[in-house]
Amino acid sequence: MSKKLADASTKPEKLIDIMGKLFKASISVNALIDMKFAENISSLRSHADKRVAAEAKQLRKHWKTRCIENNVKGENSNSEKRRSKGAPPPSIVEQLIEIGKVLVDDNASTEKTTSRKLSILQDLSSMKLTQDQVIESNIGKVISKLRKMSDEPKVSQAAKALRHKWARKFQT
Repeated sequence: MSKKLADASTKPEKLIDIMGKLFKASISVNALIDMKFAENISSLRSHADKRVAAEAKQLRKHWKTRCIENNVKGENSNSEKRRSKGAPPPSIVEQLIEIGKVLVDDNASTEKTTSRKLSILQDLSSMKLTQDQVIESNIGKVISKLRKMSDEPKVSQAAKALRHKWARKFQT
């Protein structure tokens, strides 16, 4: 599959089909890197066919979100180990900043993005965060913005509930 993604003669329909399969597949970060899927998908983001480019961007965003969600749940990301080579793992604040970027950057109102946002909000709700972490990462502001800007009532309600939970928890 990876070779077909890298082959310039592969038809756009086939590329879109392969990316659809990759979107549904549960592939480890190591496999994405070792099998050059990540590299090939990254190069397809500038494909001449706009459909292929858009699908590649969505797939890459999906993979990034999944890696962030895995870090939030406390799972070790092998890509972090490869990238850092002995450096400490990202702090909770750094992870919260990345989560905020995912929540803000994902403006499309599709069933997939709604589900993803709800999942992230649920994960944030279950995390044991300190007031300092919430303030330093600006995740509270991101959640407020998400609540106000979201077209999806479920997302707005979940964001509102999370903000209320934090407000009660951090009251002094």
